Amino acid sequence: MDKKFEFINTKSDHLLNLLKGDNHSGKSNATIFFLSALYLIVAVLHFIKFGFTPMLGLSLLVLAILFVIYRISMQSAKKENAANANYESFKEVDQVTFIRTKLQYLYSGIMIKFTRTKSIRFLYAAIFPFILFLSKEIFLGRVEGYVSNVIFAALLGAGFWWMYFRDEVEDLSISRDDIKGYLESL
Repeated sequence: MDKKFEFINTKSDHLLNLLKGDNHSGKSNATIFFLSALYLIVAVLHFIKFGFTPMLGLSLLVLAILFVIYRISMQSAKKENAANANYESFKEVDQVTFIRTKLQYLYSGIMIKFTRTKSIRFLYAAIFPFILFLSKEIFLGRVEGYVSNVIFAALLGAGFWWMYFRDEVEDLSISRDDIKGYLESL
């Protein structure tokens, strides 16, 4: 029984160091900033050339809604993490309680990364097709076959970003499931 606790404790320490050592938040903020800046440039150029169009309005609405959803989901994940941040105070209670609370803190930390990555993936998959479509109109003028161009932009833009973030989401899912398994085994 002690070897099991020792293994889980060592594994959780290692995962905790990895979690705290990466700059996921900074990288994610840069990724969101890049998408926002690119969208803003394209939207401004589109507005200058065509004025306010229904597609521009729809893209602004979708972007605003997605940012609100992102903020709410991140606040929820961070709140959960903050509630578990005092795991060190359980060190003196007993070994099982300490490891359990540390694993809960680790789980909530991975859920922050998981939520952030999935949200960014969805943001890119939803907004990039608008960027492609608006860019096409800027450079080629108003397009014929409106629906087919929207579908093509959605398939190309959303599909690429969905696949781009797939490995990171899967890795975080595996880590999340591992920690959940450790918690259930205690």
